[in-house]
Amino acid sequence: MQVTFGIDVSKSTSTVCELIGESKNELTITNDRPGFIQLLKELSAFLSIRK
Repeated sequence: MQVTFGIDVSKSTSTVCELIGESKNELTITNDRPGFIQLLKELSAFLSIRK
């Protein structure tokens, strides 16, 4: 299964797009510590896919 990520960065937020096969998921985070922690949690879920 192919997984692709894209991040559109602006001044106060970033929009993250995840493409997993034919499925698309968008997430908007703030560009601060809580937002980056949220992004890390979201992306860490894909570690189990790679194993």
